[in-house]
Amino acid sequence: MLLIVEEATDGRPSQWLEWLHAEHYPALLATPGTAGAWTFGVSNGWQAPRGWRTEPHYITVVYLDEDPLATTRALVPLVEQRWRSGAVRPVFAGPLRTMIDWEAWP
Repeated sequence: MLLIVEEATDGRPSQWLEWLHAEHYPALLATPGTAGAWTFGVSNGWQAPRGWRTEPHYITVVYLDEDPLATTRALVPLVEQRWRSGAVRPVFAGPLRTMIDWEAWP
């Protein structure tokens, strides 16, 4: 999977979110090796403790069905395009390997 974590630069980036759905995701999903994508965002449903960062954050999980490194390399221009508007700034973007066969436990 490819994990992308972003924070908004000025409130909720409504136009950027619309662009994600209308243009970015179709281009992302047209890339060979990309199986799907899901974006999660923060809500104002609870009050953050004092001192916590409260800017809107977005986490996108891009599901891959081919080699993660090769597919991520192909997706780099699209991921960089997400940040050109300045509506969000990157916190983290990179491929992660999912755990297979419970190999973390003996």
